[in-house]
Amino acid sequence: MTLILQTHPFSLLLALSTIASAVVAIVAWQRRSSPGAIPLAILMAGLTIWAGTYAIMWATTTRDAQIFWLNATYFGVVIVPISFLAFASQITQNEQWITFRNLALLSIEPLLTLFIVWTNPFHHLFHASFTFEVSTPWVVLVWERGPWFWLNVFYSYALIVIGVMLLVRAFLRAGPLYRAQIGTILVGSLIPWVTNIYTEFGFAPSNTLDLTPIAFSASGLVIAYALFRQRLLDLIPVARSRLIENMQDGVLVLDDLNRIVDVNPAAEQFFGVTGKEVLGQPVGTILSEWTDLAEPFQDVFETRTEVVLPEETHRYLDLSITPLKRIGGRFTGRLIVFRDITEFKQTNEKLRDQLTENKILQSKLREQAIRDPLTNLFNRRYLEETIEREIARAKREEYQISLLLLDIDHFKKINDSYGHKAGDIYLQALGELIRVQTRRGDVPCRFGGEEFVMVLPNVSAQTAFRRAEEVRQEIADMVIHFNGAMLQSTVSIGIATYPTHGTNSEVLIDAADKALYIAKSSGRNLVVVSDYQPSTQSLS
Repeated sequence: MTLILQTHPFSLLLALSTIASAVVAIVAWQRRSSPGAIPLAILMAGLTIWAGTYAIMWATTTRDAQIFWLNATYFGVVIVPISFLAFASQITQNEQWITFRNLALLSIEPLLTLFIVWTNPFHHLFHASFTFEVSTPWVVLVWERGPWFWLNVFYSYALIVIGVMLLVRAFLRAGPLYRAQIGTILVGSLIPWVTNIYTEFGFAPSNTLDLTPIAFSASGLVIAYALFRQRLLDLIPVARSRLIENMQDGVLVLDDLNRIVDVNPAAEQFFGVTGKEVLGQPVGTILSEWTDLAEPFQDVFETRTEVVLPEETHRYLDLSITPLKRIGGRFTGRLIVFRDITEFKQTNEKLRDQLTENKILQSKLREQAIRDPLTNLFNRRYLEETIEREIARAKREEYQISLLLLDIDHFKKINDSYGHKAGDIYLQALGELIRVQTRRGDVPCRFGGEEFVMVLPNVSAQTAFRRAEEVRQEIADMVIHFNGAMLQSTVSIGIATYPTHGTNSEVLIDAADKALYIAKSSGRNLVVVSDYQPSTQSLS
């Protein structure tokens, strides 16, 4: 079966309406955390279904196809009235009735309508009759309305009227600077309903075309304007008693001449004035004591900043200035919102001081974790963390690393002869001597007990041997006076070099340890390079 379509101008207009409604629905859904955004998205989604299916109906050319797509429009039609009422309720802060139970009750009639629409051939309650006209350049489906059609119309109008009444009441109660927003919503809301009345009650020249979804596209654009330009979903004009009056932040509303047109109780208390005293007065009347502070903001239209009040005890304010504009974009005033953040600042400063102390403590703890507490040299843990990193860098940059392993000769004699206190003092002195002998970039460590390690990056075995000899001689010459006694000893040193004697830390330390063993067994107070005989003390 071949489907034949016609390019009816109504179909094209409805397609444009579909696109416009879908765009507004998507944008509203993306901002669904804002008041009124979800019902607005559902409203425009319902319209998208309505206009889209209606466009397809006008594009088809058979009686059955047109009836099918006409019935399909009601999947969108029944969504619109309830979602409009929910939208109007939320943006006017009357959403307390929007419960699952109430929405379920309101949905009974729309669900019955869908059932009656799709079972119409058995009872003709919705569409009394259909006539298929083909005398014009396009085929047109003409239908007579049945009793349930009018019942659905009046039910839908009842919901719409309630929503419009909520908007009108909010419009009348809103201050002059908020009425532009409510007015925009009212205009957008009334366009499709006036159009629908014009069509359904016989005022239009032809009742074959329902202009409502087309009018809805204009409505969607108007609401989109409020959405983007007037920040409809960011700043909802709600009842003062529920928001402005109960705000802990101070609020001042100024007109375009910097006169006070609104002030909330928090601002009255802060400035020590009443609304009756300052309404209509220049803002300078309540800022007379803070002339220098207020001067920079006299001509500022929009800002967010922090200011310090000129008092003996500093007080801090978080200040926000937002421009207010009418629909045409003309500047009408400014909204000033401020909050005393002195306590927050003081708490923040205490937290910042505490954070600094914590960082210092963490640094100390880190140092304690990687330092030997007796000699203040790096400990074995730090050596294990560092040496692999140094080897990896040496591999990348192609240089050598030498490792010196030192062991104190006959250290037990010092402890046995003079006590462990004397041994600790000697270890401290030796650690200081090693620290002085290292360059920047070297890693001096206490390996454990009386053993020490010096990691020398970018040092060859020959150079390491000469430096080890210097350290050995310095230690041999070192004399520590303790309780009338002179503490003196020597060290044996084993040397291993990357990559000659090993390519990882374990092998390298093992090679140095074997060289140290040779130095110990060969008489002590010697420097031995791995793989060299102890009798060969020169690398020349």
